Amino acid sequence: MGWFNPQTEASMKAAMDEEMQKREELMIELSETRAELSQLRRERDSEKELRTLQTEIETLKKQKVELEISKAKLVEDNDRKIRETEHLVGLQQRRADFEKDSAKRDAVLTVREENLSKEREEFDRQLKFNTERYEKTEIFLREMFGEVLKRLPDIDVSVTGGSSAKTKRSRDGV
Repeated sequence: MGWFNPQTEASMKAAMDEEMQKREELMIELSETRAELSQLRRERDSEKELRTLQTEIETLKKQKVELEISKAKLVEDNDRKIRETEHLVGLQQRRADFEKDSAKRDAVLTVREENLSKEREEFDRQLKFNTERYEKTEIFLREMFGEVLKRLPDIDVSVTGGSSAKTKRSRDGV
């Protein structure tokens, strides 16, 4: 037998074919495993991305709630400021109305006081005029009565009657 034994060669060939077939199967299995590994990595990456996105969603939801709360506070503050401003405007309007009414009353009182002052001055002037007129009239009447009495004759009158008294009058008043 020689170096080459056909049986050995056939058994070796069969062993090699078997080995090749195993290798091919292992290659196919390796290829499938790589595909599965690649698929599993993609799934893992997808899961990781999903968890990241879920975390981001939760963070964004929290931010949304915080922003809504902040917005509500700002709206409330703004509404409060508007109410305060409207209240202050109302108070200012009332104050302006009060000042207008007060100024009107003051103007009316000032006019009344001026009229009263003028009436008082007119009254004082008329009183002075009348007093002077009556004094002049009195002086005139005294002088006139004095003149009339001077011009009247002296008369002695005796009255007889129920009483025996005699009355004598003269211009001297005795």
